[in-house]
Amino acid sequence: MFVQSSVSTKRNYYDYEDLLLKTFFDIIKTGDLNLLKKDKKRIVGTNLEEIWESIIKRHNDNNGNFDFNNYVDAIRSYAYLLSEYMIIKACLLKLSMKLNYDVVIELNERGYVIDYTTPQRFRETLQAANSRSNNLVTKIISKQKEIEKYGTKGGKGAPLTFAKALMDLSGALGYSIPRDITLAEFDEGKKLIKKRHGRNNNTR
Repeated sequence: MFVQSSVSTKRNYYDYEDLLLKTFFDIIKTGDLNLLKKDKKRIVGTNLEEIWESIIKRHNDNNGNFDFNNYVDAIRSYAYLLSEYMIIKACLLKLSMKLNYDVVIELNERGYVIDYTTPQRFRETLQAANSRSNNLVTKIISKQKEIEKYGTKGGKGAPLTFAKALMDLSGALGYSIPRDITLAEFDEGKKLIKKRHGRNNNTR
């Protein structure tokens, strides 16, 4: 049986102490940091990325399965690529409807050259830019898989899912673990298992 942590109810987001293990795995899989919110309202003056990084760091300190620096780099790269893709697609959509010189400059600065000297060149370079921007999808998917890798045991083997994590912990402790277990409680459970193994090894 785990002791529930004393957590302030005034916060409108979850942190390491009260984040459910299931939600933790959901964020790992989807990258949706909005799951950290306790309601759907905008959190004024709060950076969800910083909250998530803090959660990962504490999990890393208590569990040791995550390479924190590499994970944070992967998250930031993923966010940058996704933002870049959305901006470029939005610019291309605007140009497909009407020539806009400010948008052309925006794309040029991002390495997507749009030639509007003739209508044909405009269409050709617009199509070329659109095709090139699709390459970002491959990079985004690759980075997402890299992030999901950190949800495995030490980054190796099959991905550790919520269901498997619950089953492994229940089996090791010898009793059923509730589905509403928090990440902090899960880490405490793993510490307890390590202590038991340590005592068993010392008695041999």
